[in-house]
Amino acid sequence: MTPTKTHNINSDDNFTQTGNCLVSVIIPTYNRPDSLKSTLESIAAQTYKHIEAIVVNDAGEDVSGIVYAFRNKLLIKYLVLDVNKDRSAARNTAIKHASGQYIAYLDDDDIFYPEHIETALQVLTTTNHKVVYTDACRTQQLKFGDTYQTINKDVPYSVDYTRGVFYTTNITPILCVVHDKNCLNEVGIFDESLPVLEDWDLWIRMAERYDFYHIKKVTCEFSWRTDGTSTTSSKQEEFARVRELIYKRYNKKFQELFMTQQTSAKSIFLTLPRKAVSIVILTWNALEYTQKCILSLQAHTHYPHEVIFVDNASTDGTVEYLRNLAREYPWYKLVENHENKGFAAGNNRGVALASSEFVMLLNNDVLVSDGWLEGLVESLERDDKIGMVGPITNSISGRQMVRAVPYTNENGFHDFSRRVRKTYNGRLTPRYRIAGFAVLLRKSLYNEVGGLDESFGTGNYEDDDLCLKIRRKGYAIMVDESVFIHHYKSQTFIENKIDYRNSLSVNESRFREKWPDVDYEGLLELHNSLVDLNTILLMQGQQSLDLGNIGEAIELFSKVLKTNPIDGNALYGMGLAHQLNGKTEEAIDAYKKALKANPSSFHEYYSLAFVYESINHTDDAISAFKKAAELNNNDASVYNNLGVLYFKKNRHNDARICFKNALSIDMNYQEAHQNLKKVSRVVSEQEHLKA
Repeated sequence: MTPTKTHNINSDDNFTQTGNCLVSVIIPTYNRPDSLKSTLESIAAQTYKHIEAIVVNDAGEDVSGIVYAFRNKLLIKYLVLDVNKDRSAARNTAIKHASGQYIAYLDDDDIFYPEHIETALQVLTTTNHKVVYTDACRTQQLKFGDTYQTINKDVPYSVDYTRGVFYTTNITPILCVVHDKNCLNEVGIFDESLPVLEDWDLWIRMAERYDFYHIKKVTCEFSWRTDGTSTTSSKQEEFARVRELIYKRYNKKFQELFMTQQTSAKSIFLTLPRKAVSIVILTWNALEYTQKCILSLQAHTHYPHEVIFVDNASTDGTVEYLRNLAREYPWYKLVENHENKGFAAGNNRGVALASSEFVMLLNNDVLVSDGWLEGLVESLERDDKIGMVGPITNSISGRQMVRAVPYTNENGFHDFSRRVRKTYNGRLTPRYRIAGFAVLLRKSLYNEVGGLDESFGTGNYEDDDLCLKIRRKGYAIMVDESVFIHHYKSQTFIENKIDYRNSLSVNESRFREKWPDVDYEGLLELHNSLVDLNTILLMQGQQSLDLGNIGEAIELFSKVLKTNPIDGNALYGMGLAHQLNGKTEEAIDAYKKALKANPSSFHEYYSLAFVYESINHTDDAISAFKKAAELNNNDASVYNNLGVLYFKKNRHNDARICFKNALSIDMNYQEAHQNLKKVSRVVSEQEHLKA
């Protein structure tokens, strides 16, 4: 049992309770005093006032002063754990001390909007529903100095509840949920053995007894930090492990749901989460490889998805196999063509039926591994100008192929894939073209470029054509070097005894007729890679900057960003060019994009600080210089410039410390010597006046 100290901040004498039903808001906290204050302020600002806030300090720094400051605004219980037990234990401790009829949840870096509790109670107190959830705004934040700045806002989840949906995915963040406390008496509290996804596990158990009610209104806000300090961005490996554990834990009950309520269960997947993926798989015989592919998908795909099979008149039992799958799994769809429509036409028909924002064209002769789909989605979302992404593999044309892979069987493939994922996590490489065996893109872009060109028949060159159409629209094509997929290669051609060379020859003629100005060997980067070309352009851009040719530099950096919109060096160069040109807003935007691509880059923070200083945004400049100092504490100029800004803000002691730091690095730094003398004289005069 975790030792707990309980502090009742309020008394009946200094707090007036109003309303009928008490709501207990559970707030675990750990070393986030600044954001905790905002969290409590959002609770105090609720339009519904009959609330108790239960703050559980999970053996972190003392926040009693912050909590005590709300003693006249909120009914608060403050609990302190002697040992850090993580969120599940902290929440369970709070639940055991809760007096409310209803329970709500809020982490110490999130906030409720003023009508959150009132909105939930309007349903809970007037209907038979015991559990409701609203929608939440996600704020993506980037750290500048000691503070986080919001760089984007969206609503990633807004999914209606259907019985059984929680068996497949979590459709709501914890802060959206409000429920009757008695629900926990029936299903139990949070599973403390789960380091992450403990809320999803609880929702599954709760949904087995109670139907959730979705209130389509944004009533709260949670943060997602790009530097990995938020839970979802910092524990990806744990998320993958626990997600697989939960799937295994409830798989039997999921299957029982299909056996007893097949019709309603199939409706679970009629409304997929907004960011789900529709995987389109074309089949034409080669049943053995299709079966291997499906087993691999089922074992290693944990991201929300549906699968759309398009069969091109198979005769080897493939159709019967796929029919059984479509009957068994509600997120599988089957299109049966009565004649071979070809690779392009078959995929186009599958995409037309896709109900998700993203579509994944996947060959039926591949094997996937854990994290493959999450990785590709994350890569596609790195920038709005990334149009299509693909993986690396053991067998394909072009630069996606890894030669001499070190495995000979499926187990070896998974071991190798895990090592690749860990070693090259986050590495995206620009390419002119990627092969169509596995590509992810937005359905809207697929439709905008007209999909695959059906004139290419059974296959070959239609993927090259798609890449050119996407690039012509101004989008980049990237390879996620951390996602490795095994490809058996061309098994459909082999199984159906198609003359592969003849197909290549016929479609090559068609391709050259359509794209007469395209150098196909250049498209495949056979002799010179796009990465090498971009390196040359970056060098030329820097040379142009050095010579004062700002317009030429911008043109060169723009060429790089056209093929790689997240190239940190090009974005930094663009920031410098705009800064030299006096275009501060453009410079700030470029530096921020560069920091999004590489949050640990000293030079971007250093340059950004000078831009902020030039427009008298002193606090922002101080934050940027402080971050630069954290990244490189051996640069005397950073401390000197930071000291100058502190001096401008009359923070003389801080300024003196900075000048001393600069001189400890470079004792011959004359400017720092002069600044230290000046600030020391001012401090001495102030002390003399006080005396």
